Amino acid sequence: MLRVFGVLIILDIVAIGIIMRKKLSGHTMTLIGLGVIIAVSSIGLCGKGMPSRDDIIFQWARVWGLASGIKNGDFPVRIQPEWANGYGYAVSVFYGDLFLYFPAILVLLKLPIYMACKIYLLMVNIGTVVLSYTAFRNIGKQRTIGLLCSAVYTLSSYRMCNVYYRGAAGEYTAMMLLPVVVLGLWNILFENTEEKNYRKQWMILSLGMTGIIMTHVLSCEMMTVFFILLCIIAARRVFEKVRFIELCKAIIGTVGLSVAFLIPFLDYSREELNVFQQRTNYAIQEYGISLQQMIGLGEPGMRQSQSEAVSAMAISVGIPAILTIVAALYCVIKDQGSRKKCRIAGTLFLAVFACFMATDIFPYDKMEQVPVLKLLIGSLQFPFRFMSIATILLTLLLCLVAMEMQGKLKKNFYLAFQII
Repeated sequence: MLRVFGVLIILDIVAIGIIMRKKLSGHTMTLIGLGVIIAVSSIGLCGKGMPSRDDIIFQWARVWGLASGIKNGDFPVRIQPEWANGYGYAVSVFYGDLFLYFPAILVLLKLPIYMACKIYLLMVNIGTVVLSYTAFRNIGKQRTIGLLCSAVYTLSSYRMCNVYYRGAAGEYTAMMLLPVVVLGLWNILFENTEEKNYRKQWMILSLGMTGIIMTHVLSCEMMTVFFILLCIIAARRVFEKVRFIELCKAIIGTVGLSVAFLIPFLDYSREELNVFQQRTNYAIQEYGISLQQMIGLGEPGMRQSQSEAVSAMAISVGIPAILTIVAALYCVIKDQGSRKKCRIAGTLFLAVFACFMATDIFPYDKMEQVPVLKLLIGSLQFPFRFMSIATILLTLLLCLVAMEMQGKLKKNFYLAFQII
C-alpha cells in the first residue's frame, strides 16, 4: 500500500507540473536548483540500512516507543511503554516528539523502523530546503539569493553532521525550523509597519518557535540567548510600539501553542531528578570546537579539539561562511547607507559570537562555578551545539551581503558560490 501511495504521489507531482507548466516555466532554474540541493543532501540515504552512531539508536527507540504507545491507545504519548524492560519511561515529557509521530505512524503501517527513519530524514531535508529558500527569498527579495542561501544552509557541515553522523533528530529538525524564526523576526523588526500583512507576521515567528520548543528545547534556550542580544543591539526597533506589540503577540502565541508540552515539562522539572547525580563537575568546555577545526584547517579525525569525539566530526563553518565574513567586513568598512551597515555589522557580531560560544576557549569552566549558571550550562552538554545558531546567522549574513552586492555580481557568481 505504501509503495502504491508513493508512486501515486510521484504521478501527482508530474501531473501538476504538466498542468501548471505555463506558470512554472519562469521558475525552471529555481525548481532544478532546489531539486539538486535535495538530492545532494539526501545522498547518504541511498545505502542499505543506517549506521548506528551516537544518538541514532536512541532516536529509533523514541519512534518505536511512540508507535507502541499509539498502538496501546495513548495519544499524545507521554510514557514510552516498552522502555525500561516494559515498565515504561517518561522520555516524551522532556523530549518533544511532535514531528516523530510521522515515522511512528509509518512503523504502525509495518514499515521497518530504519526505513521509516530514512523517510523522515528525507522529509526533513526537503523541509529544510523549502523553508530556508522561502525565508531567505522573502528577506533578500530575489529567488537567486533564496536559492544560494538554501544551498549553503542545507548543505552546511554541521547540519549534515547532525543528520548522518550524530543522528541528532531534535537538532536537525529544529534547524529545519530556524529559518522560519529568522523570517518572523526579520519581518517584525525590519519590514514596514504600514504593510497590509504586517499584523500577521507574529504568526510566522510563533509557529517557528512552537515547532522548536516541541522538538528541541535546548535549541530554544540557545536562541533565547541571542534573542536577548538582539534586543540590546536593536533596542530602538524592538521597543517601537507597533513592533513591540507584535513581538509580545508572538511570545503569547508561542506559549499558547506549546502549553500541552510545557505544562508537563515544567511540572516534572519541579521533581528531584537525579540526572546529574554522578557528575559533580560538568566540564563541558572540552567538548567545544578548536579554532583550527572551526575554520576547517585539517581533516576530520585529526587531533584538533580537546575532545577526541569532537575532533572526529566535520563541523567547521566551511569556505562559504569564511568568504561571507570577509565580504561582510568589506561592506561594513566601505562607505554605504547607515541602515544596511548596521544590519550587516549586527548580524556579523551575532554570528561570530555564536561561533565563539561553540569553541573550547569560551569560559564555560569558569561560568559553571557560578551556582545560578551551573545547571543551565550543564544542560547544554556540548558547546558545539551553538553551531546550529551560528549556521543560521551566517546564512542570514550571506543573504544581507548578497543584497548589498547584488548589483555588482553576475548570476554565474551565485552558481559558483553554491558549488563551493
